[in-house]
Amino acid sequence: MNKIIPLLLVLFVGETLMRHSAVVHGNFLLFVGILVFCLIFWRFVLALVSLIFKLIAAIFFIGLFR
Repeated sequence: MNKIIPLLLVLFVGETLMRHSAVVHGNFLLFVGILVFCLIFWRFVLALVSLIFKLIAAIFFIGLFR
């Protein structure tokens, strides 16, 4: 399981970058660098994404109950 999660994360990030970014086609080394960063620091990336979602939810609920 510890090897599947980072590989799925790299696959997801790579697919997202290839679909939504025209810059990736011009700079292949940047694309590979981002994927290697995600593969090495996948726990940090997942924690960062989780934090962003929690912040969005907190802002939503603060605005909802105001």
